[in-house]
Amino acid sequence: MSKDVLGEVYGVTVQKGGVGKSTFSQALAYSFANQGYKTVLVDLDPQSTLTGAFFGYSYGAFSQTEDNGSIEYDVSNITNIFRDTDVEPIVVKTTKHLVNPNKGKMLQPHYLEEELEIDFYPSNYQLLSATESDDFTRENKIQLLYKFIDSLKTKYDRIVIDSPPSFGIITTSILKAAKAILIPIPTKNVDTDGMVGFFRTLDKIYITENLKDLSKIVLIPNMFDKRVTDAKETLTEIKRIPNLLHETKNLRNLSCKVMDPFPQKACIQEAPSFKLFLAPYIMDFHRSQNQDLILKIDNIAKELTN
Repeated sequence: MSKDVLGEVYGVTVQKGGVGKSTFSQALAYSFANQGYKTVLVDLDPQSTLTGAFFGYSYGAFSQTEDNGSIEYDVSNITNIFRDTDVEPIVVKTTKHLVNPNKGKMLQPHYLEEELEIDFYPSNYQLLSATESDDFTRENKIQLLYKFIDSLKTKYDRIVIDSPPSFGIITTSILKAAKAILIPIPTKNVDTDGMVGFFRTLDKIYITENLKDLSKIVLIPNMFDKRVTDAKETLTEIKRIPNLLHETKNLRNLSCKVMDPFPQKACIQEAPSFKLFLAPYIMDFHRSQNQDLILKIDNIAKELTN
């Protein structure tokens, strides 16, 4: 990417937890990095699922009490944003699989492996305290978070952010900086009233918070099981959501795309236990059955950038 072109921010957000935000955040970041983009993955959810469950970083790594009773914060503590102190990413190393030009020859594998690095900003429970403290006004907190996210645009081509399941200060900051957002929706007894409320709230803050950069919403029906009648009925409801945007005052001009449903597969739950990104886990352990999932993630990444 040319140095005079700013990177693009993609937020993974929805008002409900346990729907696959962290799964898609890490999978998208890998997809972008695998395509050659300089990519950063940011965990801005104080629940820290991405930080702990997926990458295994403990809270104890982010701050420690000194002998004199003061607290020394780690250089990668995300709450340094509120202390006017730089935050440094952690470099996560993973594997990139390349098609072997000599495949088919005797003793030659189909794929070759090389190391792939992705920068990662971890979260921790202190982030919630920082955003709820009285040290700054709401507007100042949003501005500090937005300034941090915006600064990443000069360092990276693609910025993927896992957001908290609420329309609070953090999510508002992400939305202000984002070009597009990905919304995972489980195809299990979806709360359609809740989704209506989500878009009504988004419609209001689109103007009040000046979300001028946001141009696209991508919906991914998640945990889909085609054998279950309820899942198929829910998928039909999700496909109607773009019509809901047409009825809003401010979101009607935004592009809204519903992707093909993402299936419920064991490998998706297993990858975090090995502290692996989804794609390399599939390539190493479940290639024959689940390689199509990698293509689905790549298609989502492509749709977000279009």
